[in-house]
Amino acid sequence: MVALELSLQDESFVIISLYCLPSKDIKEDLNELKKLLIQFGDRNICILGDFNAKSRVWGPKDGDSRGELVLELVDQFDLIVVNSSDSNPSFNGPQGTSWIDLLLIKNFNLDRIQNWTIEDRITHSDHQKMVFNIVPQSTNSYKNFR
Repeated sequence: MVALELSLQDESFVIISLYCLPSKDIKEDLNELKKLLIQFGDRNICILGDFNAKSRVWGPKDGDSRGELVLELVDQFDLIVVNSSDSNPSFNGPQGTSWIDLLLIKNFNLDRIQNWTIEDRITHSDHQKMVFNIVPQSTNSYKNFR
């Protein structure tokens, strides 16, 4: 897990990136994430993560217990799930396809996230690229994140 503060014009964002091993108890990772959410609770937060968790909230297939734990975190910290259940899968590998990579936000409106998509093109990974724009609060220009 890595967290960094990024300033965009007159705003700052805390960007958190994490990877939750599928073979490890996700509760440990979520507890570490909770500490960051408490520490930076009043800031604009973007969480980008491979949670290795499934839910019908962000994918068309049935959920799992890991997905339920992520949803509990979402509810507890008033996070917004940006992912769409009708998107391309974020993972496409020998184990199959799944929707396990998430963008979660806190303290700013969902309408500021625009053009969110999971790209459908060949990468050097089993994971597909997530692309989105954040519309700054004070202007109509875009900041691209890829």
